[in-house]
Amino acid sequence: MSNDAAACSMEEDKEEEPGILSLLPDSLLLQILSHLEPQHLLAAGLVSRRWLAVSRDEWLWGRLFHRCYGVQPQRENLKPGATSWLCEFQRVYETAPCVEADVLMEHMDEVLHVAFSHDGTRFTSCSKDCTIKLWRSDDCNLEHTEDMCSYDWKYTQFSQFNSCDTLLLVSGVSASPYNPSAGDVLVFSLDDFSMLAQVDTEPYDIFGCWLGRDTFMSGFINHHDMFCLHVHGTGEVDTGGNVHANQNQQGHRLFKFACSNGSYPRMLMVATPGEGQPKPPPPSSGTAASAAKGPSASSGRPSWLLGGSLLRRDHYTSKAAAAAAVVRRRKHQHAMSNERRLPPRERFLVYGTGDLTYASHQIGVKQIPTQPHEYVKRVDGHHAPDHMLELHGQIIGMALSPDHRFLYVNCRAWPAGCVVTEPTEPPAISRDIDTRELELPTLRPTGRSFRGHHAFTAEHNCFFIFLNSSEDFLASGAEDHHGYVWERHYAALLGRLPHSDVVNCVAFNPADQEMLISASDDRNIKVWRSRRAMRRLRLQQQQELAVQS
Repeated sequence: MSNDAAACSMEEDKEEEPGILSLLPDSLLLQILSHLEPQHLLAAGLVSRRWLAVSRDEWLWGRLFHRCYGVQPQRENLKPGATSWLCEFQRVYETAPCVEADVLMEHMDEVLHVAFSHDGTRFTSCSKDCTIKLWRSDDCNLEHTEDMCSYDWKYTQFSQFNSCDTLLLVSGVSASPYNPSAGDVLVFSLDDFSMLAQVDTEPYDIFGCWLGRDTFMSGFINHHDMFCLHVHGTGEVDTGGNVHANQNQQGHRLFKFACSNGSYPRMLMVATPGEGQPKPPPPSSGTAASAAKGPSASSGRPSWLLGGSLLRRDHYTSKAAAAAAVVRRRKHQHAMSNERRLPPRERFLVYGTGDLTYASHQIGVKQIPTQPHEYVKRVDGHHAPDHMLELHGQIIGMALSPDHRFLYVNCRAWPAGCVVTEPTEPPAISRDIDTRELELPTLRPTGRSFRGHHAFTAEHNCFFIFLNSSEDFLASGAEDHHGYVWERHYAALLGRLPHSDVVNCVAFNPADQEMLISASDDRNIKVWRSRRAMRRLRLQQQQELAVQS
């Protein structure tokens, strides 16, 4: 029986609480009820009309919210649009995807990445078993497996659907014996999994990224230690049904960045601030301000390591090189502060990079040209980012909110006050992962930080820990054998999702945030749903059984 139904029943029966209970003043009853757990508090409301009224007290549920989730229960802390702490507690408790619903065990090796289609009907998984698997979201059944060994790959490590969910981009590691740092980006049609494009990348931890509906970006380091970012188109299918794939075409150069001290752009993503959101400001010294500071490796880890640059490092080994990087950065920030106006912006390249050491410790933001003919500008020199944000820690993952207003960054902090003197020796990093929230239109930290997850790999060997955001929730993997789910507005930890090994990636269903999937080194993909969704599934199953009988 629901609480509202119980209340109606008590109104009809006009029952009064028995005996000594009727002598308790409301203030004392409130204090007694404040020590109960949520389910017991709701049950207490069934005693009588007065107990029901007291059990719905706003102070009581604010206190309970604080006790369970660590949120200060001041009225001003309520999420915009929320009416009460009781409603917020019910929303968070009922809709967070923290209940294990299914375990998918089809992969034969560590699962490195999972991603949903934009419409939420399908998802993919990448693994060290060198397959890319396509799954249906409704019943979590396997729809297709593509063995990438046929493309001379070692394993798959990242995938992404295009905006209309007709194409799939897959990034992986080449099995070439001549170039151990070589990677590949392939694009498949989701109609028949025919290959429409193939582009080489180097190093292989530079994943491909969609730029438009049928255009994508890839990067490589040239022999001058410059990072070149190119735009490619996909192949075509002629009237006879024959596929003409775009293979190893150089494409159009979009940007060329200097690889300072062995670091290069990684974790590429395209951000498009919504129409209702303010655009990032013109470059200024303010936007380059530092973000707020936050507070045992598995054997056989893949070597696509954020702590290990795949570049040659012989040119980046002196203190003088580190000092020169600081001078270059200050000159660049001064140049940005003098630039007051920029052309109107629609899309922005967001990436992790660094200039003090090869490990990513900064976020770069660069305006993407709106016209194709602008892609080839400045080919004789190199481009500089429009904005740089220093995080004072090693970046191991990034994700955008669904509306692209916020950027979430998994960061392992450096010791307070540390100074980088050797580019090849990044500072020791914290075992605590600090997920920081930055407002993308202003490029400033919001002050929210999501904590509780841990990583143990040292700075030279640490690897990607993917995170993901939905409208209300944020989730991340961790090396402590758990995934983590938080409420975004309150930065409250809602649940820990257990695996038996490192959790590499998590992903929300963009069409239903009450469904989450996690990928782990234990070779399993786990499906997590909310308590409300699980009740609906059980009811649906009971109805189906009743029809069959």
